[in-house]
Amino acid sequence: MKLKALLSLSLASMFFSACNGVGPKDELVARIGSENLYQADLDFIALGQRDWDRSPAYRDEVQKAFSKAALTSLALSKYPEIEKKWQEEFALLETRYLMIAYQRFFSMGNMMFSDEQLRNYYQGHQSDFASDSMKSFMELRPSIAFRMYLASNADSLMVFKRNRLAQFQNADTASADTAFINEVKHSWAKYKGKELIEKYNIKKEPIPEPDLKAYYDAHQSEFMTVPAMVVYHIQSADSAKLAKKMTKLPQDSAAFMALASKFSENQETAAHGGFVGKVKKDYALPYGIGMVNGLFHVFEGKPAGSVSPILKSSQNAYHVFYLAEQVPAEQKSFDRAKKSVETAVKAVNYDLDSNFVLASMNGEPVVRERDVWGLYKMNPNVTPSNENRERIVDMLMEGAAFAAEARANKLDKSWEYLALVRQGHRDYVCDMYKDFEMEAKGFTEDSLRTLFESGGDPLNPTVRNFSTARNDIYDYMTYPKNLENWMYYRSYNSKSNLSEKRAHLSAIMRNLTDYRKSRMDRYYADAWKEAKIALYRDSLNFDFYGQTPENLVKSADSLYKMRLVSLAVGKLERLRNLYPEQDSLFAWATFQIAQMLGETDEDYEKAQGEYHAFYRMYPDHPNAEKALFSRGFILDENLKRSDEALEVLEEFQQKYPKSELKESVDWLVENIKSNGKLADDLMKKISEE
Repeated sequence: MKLKALLSLSLASMFFSACNGVGPKDELVARIGSENLYQADLDFIALGQRDWDRSPAYRDEVQKAFSKAALTSLALSKYPEIEKKWQEEFALLETRYLMIAYQRFFSMGNMMFSDEQLRNYYQGHQSDFASDSMKSFMELRPSIAFRMYLASNADSLMVFKRNRLAQFQNADTASADTAFINEVKHSWAKYKGKELIEKYNIKKEPIPEPDLKAYYDAHQSEFMTVPAMVVYHIQSADSAKLAKKMTKLPQDSAAFMALASKFSENQETAAHGGFVGKVKKDYALPYGIGMVNGLFHVFEGKPAGSVSPILKSSQNAYHVFYLAEQVPAEQKSFDRAKKSVETAVKAVNYDLDSNFVLASMNGEPVVRERDVWGLYKMNPNVTPSNENRERIVDMLMEGAAFAAEARANKLDKSWEYLALVRQGHRDYVCDMYKDFEMEAKGFTEDSLRTLFESGGDPLNPTVRNFSTARNDIYDYMTYPKNLENWMYYRSYNSKSNLSEKRAHLSAIMRNLTDYRKSRMDRYYADAWKEAKIALYRDSLNFDFYGQTPENLVKSADSLYKMRLVSLAVGKLERLRNLYPEQDSLFAWATFQIAQMLGETDEDYEKAQGEYHAFYRMYPDHPNAEKALFSRGFILDENLKRSDEALEVLEEFQQKYPKSELKESVDWLVENIKSNGKLADDLMKKISEE
């Protein structure tokens, strides 16, 4: 589980519940399996959302929270060891959670006031919020904190306005007040961490200095001078002209210098017989020459006196070079290489004991080496190094300072913090469930690593890191065949240069994000069906079974009857993504999608792709004949791609010579071959009659 994913809690996407602000925070509102949900959990979902009572996404968001509770219950009963892993992870995460509680809720949200202080202010100043009388305390909390801070810091506000007189002399009071609050928040975000580190006396502890000389002695090959050459050149803007001048190669440097002095168009070097001087490998050449790709390769292993072919520079000029001397790489002295050694040592990891104290608070250990390695484990893409250790220690020191301040303000007992931890716990368990299910199917970490070492990342050959490729390998090995074939045929292009294997891989890649999301949704749906549900609020008693095949089919049918075609199609697409292993269901949904789109003028291009996928995947299905005909008709009549239509309809003639549709197909084929003459004649006849 990546730390970033665990702690990136975007409140902008959360919604208020219909019972927001009702009852005490510790009131139990539901029990899903072994998981309890409290009023605080519903209020936490609400944070940051406006107009919650009018949000159409309310039930979806509550369902998501309840579904995660159901999957958490199932996961912990099936794999109890996940809880042990969580406890180990939480030892590292607790500081980060407290930091979030302090920064996001206490300082930025509550402006450093407790909920009790804000509620008391609200009760004593309700007339100030008369226009918002329909809103709950939770909805009003940010504006209450805003007003309370202004009232408590009137002198600072006055100084701020006086210092910004020119800016605010024509502005309304509200704009000035908002600017003041924004500056306060900006200052907190920028300086509060440093201030708290000093307040709690958090200091870095010295670690043994790396022996730079020992590192230099052990890695001398890393500290060599760059290979170089001493060269002369002749430059020209015209390669043909230059080639003509070089038909007879000069025999020595004097002859080359004479040619350069006479013909080279680079006046600076021509004045000195074309002398460029000592140039380093992979460096730009002086005198406006620039980079010359292939120069060192041309002279590799060649003796002095060699002449190059014509080479083009990055400045779009043409050059012929004369090699005066090869200058091989030499060992740099330690004193000369010292800065490079220091840089190199930062990039490697200096081994320390896991209990080594890296930072202390009032003399007591607060960051140890094991804490750093805990974060490496959670972020496998971060390479252990001395430089990264320094950055991580800085981050952990700041986290420890905010955590200490959070505890001092009793935020570890606050409802926001407790709800945050519960949400984080469920997110972690649900994510780990996927990994445990993976292993239960035989895809252990070792087996996936073996597959990676033997074949790399099958979906992205450029990936060189196992931790990055791990999920790709598992998804490739278990990707549902129906989804793969459907995407392949739906987007089939006969003129594609891709091999069939590569085209199938491309099909998987295009649908991979949706597949991964649908897999988790399937976990939630299956867990919900198994969970024992107890709801203690009437307002929560609504249908949570929207993900079952029966409900998705029913919903699609209802939406289609209301002519909400795109929404109906979306339900059937979800049905395929959630239950791709059910062949008959997959086939039925694909045919229905094609018909819905084709018969309602909704999306002809998508419709023909769905028909194509259907009859290729299910050639013996009773509706395959109709699908083939319908695709040919759409290609000709609606998309005006007659050549493609002709191929499809002729395939129909070969496959179904006795079909009831044969007469219609024959007519369409003849009409296409006549460039539409049959249709024109028919319309003319109808018009005359």
